[in-house]
Amino acid sequence: MFYLHFNINNLHYEYFMTRRMNQDAIEHFFGEVRQACGCNTHPDPLQFIQVYRLLSVASLVKPPRGSYITGGEMLNSLLNASDLISETAKQRQVKFEKELDELLDNGEPVESLISLFDHSYHEINKIDEKALRMFCGYVARKARKATDAKHCDQCFGLLQADQICDKNENNSYINKRNDGHLLTPSEGLYEIIYNLESSICHTLQHTPLGDNILFEVIKNAKLNTYKPVGCELHKRKLTKDLLRFYLTTRMIFTCKQYNKRRLEDADKRKKIKDSIKKFKIV
Repeated sequence: MFYLHFNINNLHYEYFMTRRMNQDAIEHFFGEVRQACGCNTHPDPLQFIQVYRLLSVASLVKPPRGSYITGGEMLNSLLNASDLISETAKQRQVKFEKELDELLDNGEPVESLISLFDHSYHEINKIDEKALRMFCGYVARKARKATDAKHCDQCFGLLQADQICDKNENNSYINKRNDGHLLTPSEGLYEIIYNLESSICHTLQHTPLGDNILFEVIKNAKLNTYKPVGCELHKRKLTKDLLRFYLTTRMIFTCKQYNKRRLEDADKRKKIKDSIKKFKIV
């Protein structure tokens, strides 16, 4: 108090920040944490830790007041980190589109490449044809909405089987379960999806799942041929859209299943660890 009276009476201070009088750094710290929480009540332990981490990062990035160091460049680099992520995503998208174009251009005859694969890879029981035909019908329906075929009845007609093929034994499963919502895919569409699914199965059997698994699938898919489907005007663009949609959807399903298995394994390990602890306690 003597210091406060001295500054006001002798030095004629009109305003004085009492915070500068307190030299207790710990008290300053807890005051900042309490103020950063946005309320007058004390933060709970979890909220305190979160605010502490944020303040720790801010203290490293933001230079002290009155110093000769400018923190603008560092702050901008942190704020623009999302731009770097989006730029990487754009580069991967460009690479993906390029690989799809090569997939359509550089296909080789399947007969000359069968020897490159194991016999078990080509066995028909590796792929459920009934389920694959149903999914091909789903791909054909989505093509009506997401590709150039939505304005071309000829393209959409070539993605569906005609009445004769619709009564084929291969499509009997769809016909039995059809309630007006399932489409029967044409043989051209089914051949594209079957070859692509075969490449996906082969890749997943021999390549660990990672961030480049999609490009590994395309690398193996280039060993097959993909005859374009659709009219003369739209067949290349339509086939590319079909390949993109199936690859993206299939990889989403694969990643979800992989993450599900990992969570199940982690849960099993946790239960085993808990049972061991209980056994030790007993």
